[in-house]
Parts: sequence; structure tokens; C-alpha cells
Amino acid sequence: MKGFDIHSALKRTSKKFGKAPGTLEYTGDYKAEPTKIMMYSFDSENFSENEIDDVQELKRELPKDKINWIRLHGFRDISKIRQIGEMFDINSLVLEDTLNPYQRAKVEDLGNYLYITLKVFEGGKTLYDINAHQMNIILMDNCVITLNESKEPYLDIIFERVKRNEGRIRTKGHDYFVNAVLDLIVDSYFIVLEGVSDNLEDLEKRLREKDIKDFVGSVYDLRRLLTSVRRAIWPIRDIIAYLDSGASRLVSDGIKFYIKDIYDHTMHLVETVESLRDVTASLLDLHMTDLSNRMNEIMKTLTIIATIFIPLTFIVGVYGMNFKYMPMLDEPWGYPLVWVVMILIAALMFLYFKKKDWM
Repeated sequence: MKGFDIHSALKRTSKKFGKAPGTLEYTGDYKAEPTKIMMYSFDSENFSENEIDDVQELKRELPKDKINWIRLHGFRDISKIRQIGEMFDINSLVLEDTLNPYQRAKVEDLGNYLYITLKVFEGGKTLYDINAHQMNIILMDNCVITLNESKEPYLDIIFERVKRNEGRIRTKGHDYFVNAVLDLIVDSYFIVLEGVSDNLEDLEKRLREKDIKDFVGSVYDLRRLLTSVRRAIWPIRDIIAYLDSGASRLVSDGIKFYIKDIYDHTMHLVETVESLRDVTASLLDLHMTDLSNRMNEIMKTLTIIATIFIPLTFIVGVYGMNFKYMPMLDEPWGYPLVWVVMILIAALMFLYFKKKDWM
């Protein structure tokens, strides 16, 4: 999985060693895209969108009676992110976290705003081409700010829903907008797990058909993917639980019902991940057991062959000794008789093993 590798995370994070806390520096693997800021304002009747070139325009573009969404993607121009932080009084440590795509999912309540960060999975051509991105959301009284290292497809879906005025997203407040984003992200995990489940079924079918080429590698790839998904999902439970707790004044009681629904989905995801991990481990154990059984069958066959040849080797060894006086050495029927005895012994031993069902 791209964008969620532990080794890369440690390598990138170590680059900031020795720098002061709150130092704004992008630590991701992707080439920093040009910074683009879009401003959307909407209510049940109206919708407007503007591209922001000068960050100072944001203060003038925030209608108090509408839902305001500031969408920033691309971390090439760090100065714009710093200006947004200064304008909206966002702590530099929070901005530092937004520039770290390996940040653990969490929620931080800083009084006048909520900071939420979590992992988003973007599907590729195959299950193993999945990209992981960091989603950063800042919820305030008068706006929602999203910051992403690249243009996030799931936010495009939210944008289309807003533009087409689908559902309640334009009639509720900023907290409901954040709820809609979280709900979409959590539901996207089911798509990933559905792909994992399909791959596990395919591996199980291959195991039954003895098609085990690259089997172990495929299983370990799935286990690694499930581990990454599990690391992303578990902290989301804490995020949703906090939003549902009523501890933040920015989350109204009116959306608690929708938050509980996301929490139910999250618990379902956790249970599904654990079940798939168990299935993956069972498949690997079954494969290793099958290999062990096949090896035992091979060893049993070789042992039977060696056992049959033990008496034959003894007879040949005895008559291979270079003594002058030995029975039947001068008899014309001695050589054929030895062959008859050896064949008879081999046949009797074969029948005995067959009767014992050892062959």
C-alpha cells in the first residue's frame, strides 16, 4: 500500500530530527503539488465558489449566515498554509501535523476549533495499488477547512453533493458537513475490505485446486494491507466517540444521531477487519498444513521403497563377497534363483504394505 508504509514514515519523520516543534515542513512521499485554495459558501438556496489567490481574501469571503468550506490541496507553498494558520489562529503544532501524511488518526479540541485527521484510501487498478492519503479537517464556528497533500477524490464527491443540493448537507450546519465527510471516508473502508474478502475467496479456491504459485506472497500482501487498514480504523473509533460525547461545543446535539450511525459503521469495520485477519491466518495455516502433509506422503513413499530394497540389498551384498566357496556359485540355476527370490520378497512386502493401507 502506497502512502502507509511504516518504514517510509520513520524515514521521513527522522528528517525533522533536531528541528523546533511547529516547524512547517512537508514530509510526504508524493511530490508536493501546487497549492490551490477554493472557497465554497452555500445554504439551502444559494451556492458560490471562488478560487483564492490571496489568503487575505478569506476574511472578506466568509458570510456569517452560510456554510463556508475552505478547501486547500497541494503543499508546495507552505507560506499560504502558515498565513491561514495565523488568520484563523490555528496552532503551529496542528499545522505541522497537517503536513505529516503519516500522522496517526486523532481528534484535538482546542476550544475555538476541532482538528481531525484520519487516513483515506484511494483504490487503484488492483487491490495492491491502493493509495493512502491523510485527510485533515478543521471545524470552526464559521467555516470548515480541509487540507490535503493532493486533490482528494472523496472531497470531489462531497463537492458534487453540495453543488446538486443532495440530502441535508446544505440545510444543516458546519458540524453536519464534517459528519458527511467522515461518513463518506468510513464507508470507503468497506470498499477496501470487500476487495480483501474477494481476494481471500480467490486464494481459498486456489488452495483447493492446488494452485499455490506465489500463494504465500499473496497471503502476506493481504495481511500487510489488513494491518494497515486496522491501524487506520482503530483510532477512528476514538474520534467518533469523542464527537458523540458532547465534550465539544462545536458539535451540536442535532447531529448526534448521525454520529452514532458512523460509530456503528466503524465498529462493523473493526469486526470485519478482525474476521478477515483470522481468515488470512487460517488460510496460511491450512497451506502450511497441506505442505506438511504432502511432505509426509513423499517421505512415506520413499521409506516404503527403501524398506523393500533392504532385504534385496542384503542378498546382493552377501553374494557380492569374494569368497571361493559359496553355495550355488557353480550351479547354472543359481543366478535365476536369486532373482526369483528377490522378486518374490519384493512382491510379498508390496502386498503387505498394500494390505496395511500404507500405500
